[in-house]
Amino acid sequence: MEEKIIELEVGDIKAAASPKILYSGGLGPCVAVAAYDQKNKLGYMVHDPAPEATNHLRDFLQLVEEKSGNNFRDISGLVCYVAGGSLTGFECIGGENESIQNSKRIVEQELSAKFRNVKFSWSPLNHVAELYLNTANGKFDLIMNPEFYFKGYGSYDEKY
Repeated sequence: MEEKIIELEVGDIKAAASPKILYSGGLGPCVAVAAYDQKNKLGYMVHDPAPEATNHLRDFLQLVEEKSGNNFRDISGLVCYVAGGSLTGFECIGGENESIQNSKRIVEQELSAKFRNVKFSWSPLNHVAELYLNTANGKFDLIMNPEFYFKGYGSYDEKY
């Protein structure tokens, strides 16, 4: 069976069943949160815009609770992965730096309160992350590239 990739745009919240793959798109200062329900082979992802990368987080959590939590039951057993949140370009010297750092703290607090198994992979300075969630096997893949490399222009492992 063919695995279809579902790409999120900024501000999107998506759910998908096996064998689909959820793809965050490029994440500079934006944050992607993905959760996987192993029992039902369901994946969820949000691509929250920066610098206030918590705009859609509560809606995302509500969707996960509705679909995998059976009317807001405990979802703490689901696996959760977080990526993005890089400081890029001029944001490093402006007020956006503080907003991005504050957003990271809020995301960490909210998700740590909901999930037992959360992996935070915050991007280093001037990097773009891309997060994939394969709903067939629950595998999370993270690609991390320097900002000027993205979507076929090179990878982190290449010399630059």
